[in-house]
Amino acid sequence: MAARRSIAEDDARDAEPERRWFIPTKLNAPVHDVRLVARDNLVGQLDSLLNKRLGLIVAPAGFGKTTLMVQWQARQRETGAQVAWLTLDESDGDPLEFLSYIILALTAAGVDLGALEAAAEQGMLEGALRQTTVQLLEKLAHCRRKIILILDDYHRIDAPGVDRLLTELVSAAPRNFTIVVSTRAPLKLDLPRLLATGLATEFDAGFLRLSKDELAEAFDRPLTAAERDIVFARTEGWFIAVQLARLVMREGEPIQACLTRFKGDSGHIANYLAEQVLGSLPEDLQDFLIRTSVLEALNASLADALTGRTDSLEMLRRLEPLSALLAPLSEQPGWYRYHQLFAECLQDLLQRRHGPEVAQLHLKAASWFEQQGDVAETVRHASEAGDFDRCAQLIQDAGGWELILFGGIGYLRNLLRNIPDGVLRRHPRLQIAKAYLCAKDGDLAATRALFNSARATALEAAPGSALARDLLNIGALLDIYEDRHLRSVDLEAMNGRIARLQPGDPLTTAILGCEYILGNIALGRFAEAEQRAQSAIQSMREARTVLGLNYCYLHAGIAALYQGHLQVAEAHFAVSRQMAAENFASDPGLKALSGLLYGALQHWRGRIDPDQYSEIIDNIDYVEAYDGWFELYANGIQVESCLGDSALAAVSRGRRIAAARGLGRLSALADIHLLRFARPGEEDALANRVLSALPHGVWLRDPFQWRPFVESRLALARYYAATDRVRAVQSATEASDCARHLGAVPFLIEALIVRAELLDHAGDRDGALHDLEDALTLAAPERICGPFERARGLAPLLRAIVKASRSGAVDVRLMAFSDALLSRVARTHPALAQHANAPAFSPREHEVLEDLVQGRSNKEIARSLDMTEHTVKFHLKNIFAKLKVERRAQAIARIRELGLG
Repeated sequence: MAARRSIAEDDARDAEPERRWFIPTKLNAPVHDVRLVARDNLVGQLDSLLNKRLGLIVAPAGFGKTTLMVQWQARQRETGAQVAWLTLDESDGDPLEFLSYIILALTAAGVDLGALEAAAEQGMLEGALRQTTVQLLEKLAHCRRKIILILDDYHRIDAPGVDRLLTELVSAAPRNFTIVVSTRAPLKLDLPRLLATGLATEFDAGFLRLSKDELAEAFDRPLTAAERDIVFARTEGWFIAVQLARLVMREGEPIQACLTRFKGDSGHIANYLAEQVLGSLPEDLQDFLIRTSVLEALNASLADALTGRTDSLEMLRRLEPLSALLAPLSEQPGWYRYHQLFAECLQDLLQRRHGPEVAQLHLKAASWFEQQGDVAETVRHASEAGDFDRCAQLIQDAGGWELILFGGIGYLRNLLRNIPDGVLRRHPRLQIAKAYLCAKDGDLAATRALFNSARATALEAAPGSALARDLLNIGALLDIYEDRHLRSVDLEAMNGRIARLQPGDPLTTAILGCEYILGNIALGRFAEAEQRAQSAIQSMREARTVLGLNYCYLHAGIAALYQGHLQVAEAHFAVSRQMAAENFASDPGLKALSGLLYGALQHWRGRIDPDQYSEIIDNIDYVEAYDGWFELYANGIQVESCLGDSALAAVSRGRRIAAARGLGRLSALADIHLLRFARPGEEDALANRVLSALPHGVWLRDPFQWRPFVESRLALARYYAATDRVRAVQSATEASDCARHLGAVPFLIEALIVRAELLDHAGDRDGALHDLEDALTLAAPERICGPFERARGLAPLLRAIVKASRSGAVDVRLMAFSDALLSRVARTHPALAQHANAPAFSPREHEVLEDLVQGRSNKEIARSLDMTEHTVKFHLKNIFAKLKVERRAQAIARIRELGLG
């Protein structure tokens, strides 16, 4: 088993051959000899597609679909359109890879798609299908030129997911974007609807048949009317049949003699290709064509390697008359590709004539590609030859699971597709690589099964070996994904593993460091987590993985957020978001992860703008479907539950994720959030369930439960508020005690606010003001406004704090912060919401109202609010007018009636 590349060798990484998961030749239209038949009439008719979203060209093999589209592509490019080409095959059935290929084809045609191009080049659209589709269509809509995407040979794909994606692209396509599809079989789309609504146009085989005049143009010498009629009768205008008839025609030989044995139907085309086309060639050219048919594309050097010749360049030159069947690739000089029908015929002959040698041909191709540094093609041909152990070694030498960290998730996915499951079980390092792919896809059950199988196979893995290192790293990551229950002793063990690592392995150091960081966050040790994040960031930099570095910034941001260091958290999230934007290829999911956490920061900072709801939900959707861990899910549910009417949707989401991934803490959080919105009759049972799962003081015995415990007590405090105020205050106190002990400042602020409201309702105004002042003192430095804005009855207490600050009893900085909060609270919970007929009062009028209800005179109100008596009279005049009263007693009665004081 090959050892992992040394760290010193990383410096040579930039000099290594470029790793591509895709086949560049599929992005180029084949070069056709348009002199064969210039189909100007049909090309002109295809112009009608420019006003459609979808054009379909449906006909059996050999009707000239590709040739026609090549001519139309050239015509449209001359008019200034950007025309992209994508030749499809059986391997294109994955929707994400299909979308990646579309992006690559469009960018190859000159369409500027920004960061999407880099993402597609490395197959890094994993998990971002909907978001990327929306981004793609938006970018296309902003292009000023006409954009055309040609999808050739769509029939080779049999994938409902791709059909759905194509339907979505067509349905939402901007006016400047047209998709043209060539296929042998009807598409599995809602074609009648598309045709009926004028979004699509279909051309069939009848449209493609050559007319007698077009047929005559295909031949190098003039045809008489009689000869033309003979050819037309034999070929029925079938494009490939006419091409082949032209190829076998001998100079001076009558047309009728040439076509005696020729039948222009698809049932005879293979025999005709074999007998007439190949049969007319010298033996050496026949052998050359047959043996090289195992290749998707070929050049002279590759052909030499397969055939054992040294003159393949000359052989290709001699085959130029067959350019309709062996077409040069315009974007790759010296490379050629077989016409599909011709390739199928040659491969059939290869199996019949040289069946036992096919595997050796693939092995020769694998050796050639390995010398070129093309691992993907090497693995593909080695797999075709059945040399799976060689495939496994190649993938391991390329980096195995680490390809994901270095921006190669699509690349790794394609490599592993060449390995049958039975073979995979013999190679534990490949099982580990596939396990990590499954984790990134959100399938933790498959991840655990593959990892356990690899670990069982490798019980005697030598310490320090590549396998032992893989098990250590992926085991740590899997513990994070599965939210493994932790104790203090586990953190000590993690530290010990890091200390025992051999120098020169920054990647393992960083990964184990991330596990330790998240372990500290899970146990409420935020300062330690934030401090160690800096070390992990440095290690990830040394390992040179942008993806890993992004995760470190996210972890550091979470640790800072939970301590109430919002500005530091924002800085970390901002770096992560910027890196995700600049390095979109590294992982488009990072955009969703950092976006979700930035939403959590906004949740604590203040009210989230409704315009941001959709983006936040999209981010949470991504995290649910693919890559995430407990802290992300917990913050996502917390944020979503406060977005408009999304509370119950957030609870359902939490339960789904918890059930799918086996996350006990998340399941508890889902119940806790539901307690806030449960229907009458369900609340008692739910409250008892929460209390049973998280009994009093559980966080002291098991700090792993700190977050569910704090949130449970906040929910229970609100639940008991109306029926048992003592228990409500006790619950809020438990929440504040836990949060204060751990330094979970935002949670502490919320607990103090909840208790302040409860104490005020119980008539303990002094106790309420003490808690509120404590909360304000904690919140003011970082402007943590969210918990205050979400509290509905806080305005009177805030006004009391402002009054106290004017008398010098409270720090003037708290007065400024309280003033600002009053304005924000007034916007979030206007007085109008308290009563259908209540007028709207300004924050200052609310302060006057409160003093008025308490029976204070104008002079006392003026002294209390630092106003002149004249200003008090002015406010009272406005208040009386709004209340439609004339006297103080009437005003007080009306205020109490409306619940405003």
